[in-house]
Amino acid sequence: GRRRSWRLMRRVRTTVAELRRAPYAEVADGRRVDRARQRLAAAPRSRDATRALYRALSRAGRAAEALRVLETWLAKEPRSREALTLLVDAAGRAGQERRALRALGSLVELGARSPRALRRAGRAWRLAGDEERACAFYVSLGEVSPTGRPMRLSAACRAGRRLPRLRSAG
Repeated sequence: GRRRSWRLMRRVRTTVAELRRAPYAEVADGRRVDRARQRLAAAPRSRDATRALYRALSRAGRAAEALRVLETWLAKEPRSREALTLLVDAAGRAGQERRALRALGSLVELGARSPRALRRAGRAWRLAGDEERACAFYVSLGEVSPTGRPMRLSAACRAGRRLPRLRSAG
């Protein structure tokens, strides 16, 4: 006899998802913004009310208005770390890279000994293509936390800064 061989086929299923905003979402977002505006009007100095309005505007996709709310918050409290952190994120999402970097620099100045802030600033400037500024933050990070990776980063930055001078001298 002849022998038959069977090959089992594996059944593959794929699911395609489409994400859309629900039709009622805009109405709900509008109501949330209105409530937040009323709450801020009732207590104009309230940090919670300002934060709620900013979040409501951000969720509703009104980036320009949300940035204006943060600007008024920073006008009232120029040294607010929370407002500066939100400004960094909002400006970055709005495509305002330089503004986000300036706000990040201000945030670092407020908490100059914070390794997390220094690392975030160094990475942001590096991604923006400004190695010199990034290295300054990494060197500061190495001074604040002299063990492990920050030390290697700051040493690499120092070596990178010396390299052009050594090439031009030789």
